[in-house]
Amino acid sequence: MKKRSHSEFATGTLPSSGDGVASKKLKIPDALSLLSLDQRLATLSQTLLPVWKALGKAARTPSEPTFDEGSTNDEGNRGNALVPTANVANGNTTTGNYSTAVSLTRWDVADIPKSFPPLPSVLDPTYERAALTHAGVGYDRGTLNYERLEWIGDAYLYIISSGFIWQTFQSLPPGKCAQLREALVRNTTLCEYSVQYGLDRRATFTEEFNQGGRRNGTSASAETRTKVLGDLFEAYTAAIILSDPVNGLARASEWLKALWSKTIASEIVKESRRQHYSATVNLPALGQAARDPKTAKDAEPLPDLETAKTRLATAIAVRGVTVRYKDVDTDKQKKDKLTGLPLYTVEAVLDGWGETHKRLGSGTGQSKKEAGQKAAQRALENKALMKVYMDKKARFLAAREAQQVEAGLIQPNPETGQGGAP
Repeated sequence: MKKRSHSEFATGTLPSSGDGVASKKLKIPDALSLLSLDQRLATLSQTLLPVWKALGKAARTPSEPTFDEGSTNDEGNRGNALVPTANVANGNTTTGNYSTAVSLTRWDVADIPKSFPPLPSVLDPTYERAALTHAGVGYDRGTLNYERLEWIGDAYLYIISSGFIWQTFQSLPPGKCAQLREALVRNTTLCEYSVQYGLDRRATFTEEFNQGGRRNGTSASAETRTKVLGDLFEAYTAAIILSDPVNGLARASEWLKALWSKTIASEIVKESRRQHYSATVNLPALGQAARDPKTAKDAEPLPDLETAKTRLATAIAVRGVTVRYKDVDTDKQKKDKLTGLPLYTVEAVLDGWGETHKRLGSGTGQSKKEAGQKAAQRALENKALMKVYMDKKARFLAAREAQQVEAGLIQPNPETGQGGAP
């Protein structure tokens, strides 16, 4: 998003203190009138005081999100309901604050739609026209325009996506959360959404965006088109919200929740399975999904990747027999399709039991540590291969034990024939 100075947006003016106030002369009432006035003021204060208290409690600065104190999740944590406040301009007139409450709940596998959810409508034609008109077609600094909607729409997308990620991936480090959010709000993703919903066909652009570009002039590059179509989606999202002060934010959030779930469907499924696995092995619950029977019955347990290397070494390694992990060099660096980040591939290799550089399994991840754990897990899943080396280890241990018994280092067990302490 192109950054702009604060002065471009600070166009509002404050009325002078004397407008419409000092033009009338006030008559001084007599004592009876003063008594009557005092009674009326007392009655009026009693009526308005509760209203003033409510308004004072609800007041927030425009940049500060408000959290609904009555909305909590099952863990007793506040923050499910997000209430943003935004000032918008309609023509040359600045309207009041739009305050709307919406509950941002976690994604579940059941939330992933098979097709794209319907595009919400913009209730105010002025907002719709502004959102679908490129700034280069007709720009008036004093009126609501494409760039202002794109600016506030970008902020809405960031806070809404952050809320859904926060609720769903409750044990994910901040860096991973940021990667997921970037996958949802980057220009390439938003551009695809604009094309999917036909916003590019409804919008009015300058000539450089035509198929042949400007007549005897320049043509917009592919990168510029992607950026503009991403901005178009941001502007349209803002128009949905601002044109409906009562339900706009709730409608947009519900729509975005379904839309985004298609984009990161694989991550939502993996998180659901991971939380179910945490519950099945009696680990501390990592969010409501870990205890949700509906989620649990549809999910398969995930392997404990954090202990895969240890379990592999325990299964087949002894002194002189090792499992090592080596990087796999590729001609072209692989990248994650969702986040665009580089991926690493690591192999688990066995040296021993008559083998040298025996490849047991390989894994790919966003770090070498993760890739190594996955390689160990792939090796453990190869039951036939594991049986070969586990049998060799068992025969080796039995032979070593027999030698220790023969040497008198340990005493044989009369019941099992196995050795024991002398």
